[in-house]
Amino acid sequence: MAPAFVLEPFDKNFLFRNFQKIQLKKLNVLIMRKLTVVLTLAILFGGLPVQAEKNRPAKKAYRKGRHYLKRHDYIRSIPFFKEATNLDPENAWYHFLLGKAQFEGDRPTLAKDALMRAYNLDGSVHEDLPFYLSRALHSNMAFEDALIFYQSDLSRYEEGSEEYIDTEMRIAQCKNGSSVMEMTELYKVDNLGDYVNTPYPEYAATFSNDYSYMIFTSRRPRKIKHQAKRRYHVLDINEEVYEAEKVEGVWKKTKLFSRPIPKSIHDASVAISEDGKTLYYYLARNGGDIYISNQEDGKWSKKESIGETINTDDYNEPHAVIADGGNMILFVSDRPDGKGLKDLYVAYKEGDSWGEAQNIEVLNTEYDEDGPFLSADGKTLYFASRGHNSMGGYDLFKSTRMGDSWSKPVNLGYPINSVGDDIYYVEEQGGEGFFYSSDRPGGFGEKDIYYAYPYIPEETSTIVAGTVLDRTTMEPVEAEVRLKREGSDEVLETTQTKPDGSYQFLLPECGEEYTIDVKVDGAGKPVVETGKYNVVTGFLKDALTGKPLDGVVELIDPETDQVIERAKVNPETGNYMLPVVSGQKYLLSVNSNEYLPYYEEFSVSPTGEVLAHSHEVGLQKKTEANKLVITWQFFEYDRDVIQRRYLKDLDNVVEVMNKVPEVRLNVVGHTDGDGSDSYNQALSERRAAAVAKYLTDNGIEPSRLNIVGMGETMPIYDNSNDDTKKWNRRVELFIIN
Repeated sequence: MAPAFVLEPFDKNFLFRNFQKIQLKKLNVLIMRKLTVVLTLAILFGGLPVQAEKNRPAKKAYRKGRHYLKRHDYIRSIPFFKEATNLDPENAWYHFLLGKAQFEGDRPTLAKDALMRAYNLDGSVHEDLPFYLSRALHSNMAFEDALIFYQSDLSRYEEGSEEYIDTEMRIAQCKNGSSVMEMTELYKVDNLGDYVNTPYPEYAATFSNDYSYMIFTSRRPRKIKHQAKRRYHVLDINEEVYEAEKVEGVWKKTKLFSRPIPKSIHDASVAISEDGKTLYYYLARNGGDIYISNQEDGKWSKKESIGETINTDDYNEPHAVIADGGNMILFVSDRPDGKGLKDLYVAYKEGDSWGEAQNIEVLNTEYDEDGPFLSADGKTLYFASRGHNSMGGYDLFKSTRMGDSWSKPVNLGYPINSVGDDIYYVEEQGGEGFFYSSDRPGGFGEKDIYYAYPYIPEETSTIVAGTVLDRTTMEPVEAEVRLKREGSDEVLETTQTKPDGSYQFLLPECGEEYTIDVKVDGAGKPVVETGKYNVVTGFLKDALTGKPLDGVVELIDPETDQVIERAKVNPETGNYMLPVVSGQKYLLSVNSNEYLPYYEEFSVSPTGEVLAHSHEVGLQKKTEANKLVITWQFFEYDRDVIQRRYLKDLDNVVEVMNKVPEVRLNVVGHTDGDGSDSYNQALSERRAAAVAKYLTDNGIEPSRLNIVGMGETMPIYDNSNDDTKKWNRRVELFIIN
C-alpha cells in the first residue's frame, strides 16, 4: 500500500509545484491528498481574507522592492520598501529591509531611523539587524548607542574570525569617537564637484606637477544612463582609472584613461611622476600587483612589474609612493609577515632594483593601513589607518621621519576625519591644502574626492546656512544661491547647493542687512528653508500662537554644568543674542514664566558654523498646577532612551520626592500620531518606564510610581502639524496625593 500523503509543515509552493504529479498517482493516494489539500487550505486561509486584502498593496510593494534588492539595486528598491512600511507600519521585516537598502545605498542617516523602528517592533526580526543598526548608528556619530549593538553583533561570530576582528575594530573606533571629535582642526573641506564625483566611488587621486591634470580610480558604470539610475552596486563594477583636466579653476568632465591599462580586470591609479612621464598603477593580477609604464613620444610603454621585492605572487600590494628622488618606496601589502591585515613597508633602491622590504612596525596595527604619501621635504608621512585612535573606517594620520625611524602617528582630527573612510591623502605642492577621498555624509556617492585647506574665520563673521527645496515635493534642488547687500544688485558671493540642497555663506560684515537670491534651471520654484543660523541670535515665541515671549536664555557648559553666558530676551520682539566660541559645545537653557523650560545641546564648528541650533525657539505653556511635563526633546523621534542633557530635570524630581516622602506620581507616556495605535501604545509605555526606572535607580521606591502609557490618544497639539506635534512626544508626571 502506498504511504499516506503528509504535508508537515505545510508548503503551498511545494503543493502547487507537484499538483500534476499528484494526479498521476494511484486513486487511493489521490483521494487522501485531495482531502489533505482541502483541509489544509481551509485551515490556512479560512478567516483571513480581510487581513490578506488589507495588506495586499503592502505585499505588492514589498515584492517589487525585494526584486531590486536581490540584484543589489538598492537605490531603486528604497521607494517600494518605503511604500510597504507606510501601508503596513507594524511590519518589522519591511522596516528592516528599508533600512538595509538605505544603508547599502549609501544613505546611513536615513537607515538609522528605519532600522531603529524595526528593532522597536521586533528586535529579532533578522539576525543581521545588529550588524546594520550598529553601523548606521556609528555613521551618525551615535557612538554610545552603536556600542550596544556592536556588542550584540560581536556575539554572533567565532573569536578570531574575520567578522569578529572587524567588529572589535569598530567597537574600538566608537570608543575613540568622542576624543577625536574634540581634536578639531581649522580646516574647510570642499567636494570637487559632480564633474569628477558621481553616485559611485571615486578615490586615489594623483596629480601632475602643476595640478592641472588628475588621474583617479572609480567604480562607476561606463554608460552615463546607468550612472544616473545607479542601476548597479559598486561591487558589481570593476575599478577603472579615469583622467580629468582643470580648466579655469574647474575640474571638467572626465574620461576613461587610455592604454596601457587593461579594461577587463580591476585597475586603479597609484601615482604619476611630477613630469607626468611615469605612471604607477594597480592591476588585480597575482593577488594584486603594482605596474609601471613610461611615456615616450606621447605613447605609454607596455606595462612592467615594479619588482618582485615589492610584488608578491599571492598577496595584495594595492598602493605605493616613490620618495627621495626615486631611491625609496613606501608601499602597502597584506603579506603574512606583517603586523596586521594590510601593513606599510619601506624599501630602498639597490642598483636597478629594490632591496628587501622592511615592515614599519611603529605605524602598523592589527588592522589595515593604506594610502601612504610623503611630503615634498621627505619629513612627514601621511597615511590612513583603521587602527590607532581612528573614530570610524579609515582615519588620516601623520608621522614624522627621524632618520630611518618614524614618530608615533597622530590623528589629523575633525573635520578632516569623519566616521567614514578618509584615505589617499595627496599634498598640494606649494600650498597648504591637500586632496583626499572620503565617504562622509553629504557627498555625491560612496566615496568622493575632496580638497581641504586651512580656514580661520574673522571674529566678527556670521555663518548663514539654509536648504533649497522644491515647494511641492520638498526634495533637494540644485540651484545657484547669491548673496547681495540689501537694496543693491551687487552680488557679494555666489555658491552652488550641495546634493542635499544645503548652502552656506560667511557674511562679510556683521550689523548689515543682506538678501539671498536663488536661481534654478527649469520651472521648479524653490523655497529657502533657513534652518541654521549663527548662535548669536534667536527668537523666543509661544509654540502654538507664535507670540513673542519674555524670558532668560543661558549658555551652559555641558561637561561642568557651569553657566557661561546669560541674556534677557527682548519682551517686544522675542529676540536674544549670545556670544559663542568656535569649536565649543553648549547647552542652551530657555526659561519663561508660565512656560515649560526648553533645552538644546549644540556645537559650533571650528569654522564658526553652528551645528543643530534652532533659530526659533517655541515654548509650551504649562497647563495644570499639579503636573510636571518632561519637554519633548527628552525623547528623540521613535526612541525611548533618555538623553543625558535632560537628566537634570529628573534629578530635580528626585530631590523633591526625597524631601517630601508622601508624594506619589503617575508617570504617563505619550507619542505623536505617527505609526499605528498598537505601536504607539507600546512606545508610550516604554517612555514612561524609562523615566520611572531613572527615578527608582536614584533611590525612589517603585511603590511611589504608577506607570501608564496613553499612546497617541491625548495629543496637546494637532498631529497633522509638523511644527507642533513634537510636543506630543512627552512624559507627564502627575502628583497623585
